[in-house]
Amino acid sequence: MPDPRDYTRLFEDAPVGIFRSSLDGRIVLANPALVRLLGYDAEKEVLGLDLTRDVYADGDEREALIRRISEEAFSGIETRWVRKDGREIVVRLSGRPVEDEDDELVGFETFVEDVSARHEAEGALDRVLRSSGAILVRLAVTHEGFETQWVSPSVEEVLGFSPQEALLPGWWLQGIHPDDRQTGLDAMEEALADGTVSFEYRFRNRDGEYRWFREELHLVDGDEGRVELVGYGADVTELKSREAAVRRSEERFRALTEVAPDAIVALDRSGNITYVNPRAEQMFGYDEAELLGRPFTVLFPERFRAFNRRAFHAMLGASEVKGMRPRTLLGVRRDGSEFPGEVAFAVDPQREGLALTAVIRDISERLELEAERSLLHSGHGTLKDSSGRPRGIIPVCSSCKSIKDEDGEWQPMEQYVRDRAPVEFSHGFCDDCVTKLYGSLD
Repeated sequence: MPDPRDYTRLFEDAPVGIFRSSLDGRIVLANPALVRLLGYDAEKEVLGLDLTRDVYADGDEREALIRRISEEAFSGIETRWVRKDGREIVVRLSGRPVEDEDDELVGFETFVEDVSARHEAEGALDRVLRSSGAILVRLAVTHEGFETQWVSPSVEEVLGFSPQEALLPGWWLQGIHPDDRQTGLDAMEEALADGTVSFEYRFRNRDGEYRWFREELHLVDGDEGRVELVGYGADVTELKSREAAVRRSEERFRALTEVAPDAIVALDRSGNITYVNPRAEQMFGYDEAELLGRPFTVLFPERFRAFNRRAFHAMLGASEVKGMRPRTLLGVRRDGSEFPGEVAFAVDPQREGLALTAVIRDISERLELEAERSLLHSGHGTLKDSSGRPRGIIPVCSSCKSIKDEDGEWQPMEQYVRDRAPVEFSHGFCDDCVTKLYGSLD
């Protein structure tokens, strides 16, 4: 037979509050844990307290509780109590009615646990979920399919339905978009097979609007040996809208650049090429795959690459999105040949991924035409007749810019001029253009 002193030690050393109360709601016995829970210094201060008036934050809650438990044991009932210092706490009550030898109800024995910290954490979690557009869920796996066991209170903020409504049979299947229903069911089966799954679907809120959700589920062992799926669904409607807008923007960008007469090259923040249009492939003699991921300096002569790298990083230091006036520079083709070009930059230091876009124009033809006009008025005697006037019209090929000589033979323009004038051609930059192009980067 157990020693009565053992029960006394259990009562005194219990980590949770234990007390006995009379029918009229007065505490007649209390252990040290209850004294501490209520914020008092000694048991004598607690004995005789009126639960309805002195302990319950709302006395009506105690009266309602008594009506519910007067004939049977109770467990897990949560309510609000008030400590000696006036601070409210949330407690969980479990206990039983106490009867005398004549089976008359004389009071109650109750166990009390302070669950304020848990409530605080749950409240903080719920606030986070409400602000993030996320809903936590627990599903039981049954022979008939999946049964919702619990839904976080944030479902009301996110979708407009109460947690009780979300627990009704068929609620999820009725709300999911018909086109996404099978996707959702297949995803749950996949979670059972693989242990985890992530999928997207549309769900109708109380106002009838379909919202996009990204859901992640994990397979776990539930209570009483049951198999459950737990996870969360986050409202990603705005994210999907932004992604769609970005896709439309990129589609428009590509549609325009595919037919652009100039080369268009996009760079990331490391200076590597992320996009080239067909004209860039043609202008520089590379296939797209050969350029993607390579440093942009591959498009310029070796002797200017250090300048170009420094200029690129200087442009990234710009504080706002802006376009830069066109600049003249030399480009280099895959075969090593160089050509004069004109480039305009647009830099966006805020946009993730894309740092700079360059629009490049081959100006070889323009410079050759300017040279032709200059030569016609240059004063070189061999290009003028005996009276000193220009020799008339010089036939020039519109495509390759070769010139037909007096014998009817086509010659490159530069060779034609060299044979008739004491000149040589070279391509480079004057001091002013180098300064304009690269600035003071030393």
